[in-house]
Amino acid sequence: MKKAHALFIFALLIVVALVLTGCSHELDEELVGTWSRGYALDMYPNMYYVFNDDGSGYRENGNGPDIFVWSTNDGYLRLNRANAPAGERRVETWLFDINGDSLTLTYEAVFGRVYSYFRQ
Repeated sequence: MKKAHALFIFALLIVVALVLTGCSHELDEELVGTWSRGYALDMYPNMYYVFNDDGSGYRENGNGPDIFVWSTNDGYLRLNRANAPAGERRVETWLFDINGDSLTLTYEAVFGRVYSYFRQ
């Protein structure tokens, strides 16, 4: 547990450094907040995203937080992951659409990967 906590603190410091050095670009204020899946039959029923107004954020699916710096541009969401495991993409690009309290994310790297989230 101490190792996970230390990793979380280290990743959080990296995110803060990236934000302070201007790595974030345009931020869509409508995205700021917490968004969760909440489907009982879903593979990750407790998955949620937190988008902070300073461009930092994280997602959680039960395997520990995935910390990132986020930015938006013309309907695209870019996540620069601070603690991406070896073999996984560090930068992800998603097409996003917000309709009221519903967020739809479409992953650009894998065809057919579309997820819905709800504002909390």
